Amino acid sequence: MIQRILFCMAIALVVAAPLIPQAPVQPGTSRPAQVEVPPDASPPAPGRITGTVYIQGTTNPIAGATVSVNVPAAPRGRGADGTPPQVVNPVDYTTKTNSEGHFSIDNVPPGNRNVVALLEGYFGIGQNGSYPANARTLATVVSAKTVEVKLEMIPGGIISGHVYNADGTPVTDALVQALHLAYQEGQQILQPNLSKTTDDRGEYRIYRLSPGDYYIAVNPKQPGGPRGTGSTVLPVKTFFPDATEPSRAIATTIHGGDEINGLNLTVRTEVGATLFGQVVTSLPASGQIVGPRGQSRDFTVTTAMLTVSPHDRRSSLSTFNTTLGVSMLAPTSGKFEIHNVPPGTYDLIASLPDATGWGSQQPAGLATQPVGYGRSVVEVSGGRDIQGISVNVHSGVDIKGRISVNGGNQNVQNVRLRLQPDDSASSLAVYQQVNQYQPYVDENGNFRIPAVPEGRYRIQVNFADGPVANDGRGGVRGQRGRGAQQDPTAGQRGRGARGEPATAPVENPLNPATAFVESIRQGSANVYDNGLTVTAQSAGDLEVRVGTGPGIIQGTLVDLSQNPVTSTAVFLVPSGERRANLQLYRSTQSDANGKFTMNGIVPGQYQLFSWQDVVPGAYQNEDYMRRFEGRGTNVTVMRSSTVTAEVRRIPSEHQ
Repeated sequence: MIQRILFCMAIALVVAAPLIPQAPVQPGTSRPAQVEVPPDASPPAPGRITGTVYIQGTTNPIAGATVSVNVPAAPRGRGADGTPPQVVNPVDYTTKTNSEGHFSIDNVPPGNRNVVALLEGYFGIGQNGSYPANARTLATVVSAKTVEVKLEMIPGGIISGHVYNADGTPVTDALVQALHLAYQEGQQILQPNLSKTTDDRGEYRIYRLSPGDYYIAVNPKQPGGPRGTGSTVLPVKTFFPDATEPSRAIATTIHGGDEINGLNLTVRTEVGATLFGQVVTSLPASGQIVGPRGQSRDFTVTTAMLTVSPHDRRSSLSTFNTTLGVSMLAPTSGKFEIHNVPPGTYDLIASLPDATGWGSQQPAGLATQPVGYGRSVVEVSGGRDIQGISVNVHSGVDIKGRISVNGGNQNVQNVRLRLQPDDSASSLAVYQQVNQYQPYVDENGNFRIPAVPEGRYRIQVNFADGPVANDGRGGVRGQRGRGAQQDPTAGQRGRGARGEPATAPVENPLNPATAFVESIRQGSANVYDNGLTVTAQSAGDLEVRVGTGPGIIQGTLVDLSQNPVTSTAVFLVPSGERRANLQLYRSTQSDANGKFTMNGIVPGQYQLFSWQDVVPGAYQNEDYMRRFEGRGTNVTVMRSSTVTAEVRRIPSEHQ
């Protein structure tokens, strides 16, 4: 009997052992991570990681850097009766480098461990023009052994100078920017990296700059006080050395640890212009608006809202942007004056209440505060005033069309369509509502997007497993299908657009692996590749053609010596006129053997590229790609075919 009791107690201790709470880890100490081991085995002894942090390419040590090793969560022991094992929380082992750059971390559990070094003002090794805020390496820790590692970091650079007026007096409180070249939606832009404000002596000092080419620009404060009726001399954004346009700016190159002094700028001035115009409309001066629940309210037009913004929404040149109310009542009757407008191209966008329009939170037919829009484009230069500007506010235009799949209507209700604003109005709330709207598609492929406001749009096509619910007004907002150029998600079928059970299984559902957009045309215009322009009058119905059987590209990425290149981006670029369509571009990454695969490719002519060093997004820019004509791999993708290709990585231009 006693033996049985002792046996039961022993069993109870074994079972309870994993549940005994453990003391927390104290700073500067560590304990071995507990990994899943058999009940009769002991955990492996921990190891040690030692190393040194250097300035890249030198033997100069970096003192005071924080070095850390993270051990992720791991199972501990085995659960009884098949239950999941308990999980040990992740543990961070942290220390700092000494005056010689050395560090040592004890009690590290065996395994592959990421070692990370961090120090403010220093960067890790860069790739494609981007420099991480830390340096890292992989250490393989062996039980009861010491592994030594080496990390390299790059010190940040400094650019400093003064900002002066034309008469040599210092400019105070001016924002000085360090900008770098970037690419957004295929367009070249200058993107701010860091900025500082000039002090009372007009001096600026921008520090902690990662290596790269920088364009230095000053944004002077605009003169305050009431604006007069005449033109005014205005200080304008000025790029080093003495330019008002980015194309004439000269870049300053920073290497690790560089300090460049005396980069002085003199603020340029331009004569501001006055814009004279009038907001006009044929919309009713009063009426009634009916809300989504049948509630109604009367309205009377008294004021138009007029917004002035740069025509190029990606422009880094002009900072002029203003919104004002314009009285539509006598004696003003919609007339406006806008003073001190600096040189540039601007969109003037006006809005007025319109019972048939879109609202900032609801689509047409449901909006409680619907509006109509009108717009005009003006070019300001040389301080010359512009007279007679007319901004005509009108109701939106219904965009109608038909979708076909392989020339028929099978599965047409699986196609999702929406309009993406592609001009300066894209930041306005009403236009963002248009972007969220997806029209109902009937069984014959017909659709209607109501009261689309004037502007330029890109047409986005997605695929889903069921039709958009018909809300009686032609569609619903905020639903997303699977993108025509995204990876398909398996197992999403048998549900309606709002989660209700489907009435019947969908035969051959469309998804990015099985379908693609052949073309979208409005009359003879290719609006899928070149974009859709909506004006006050309809230009005709859309014809959306969807095909099935996209292609596949499989290949190998090699260097100039024919060696496989691993973990490197490979880009697919359409040929010829189709380069304006960003939906045709693709990218993927080579695997550990240099192999890569691209699925769901629209049939057509393409080129494959890969670079050792490339700015993100540059492959979508036509001017950038001209530099590499003839250096890509040409591929022709046929319907339902697989193409095999070898791609040679283009070496870095800095080697």
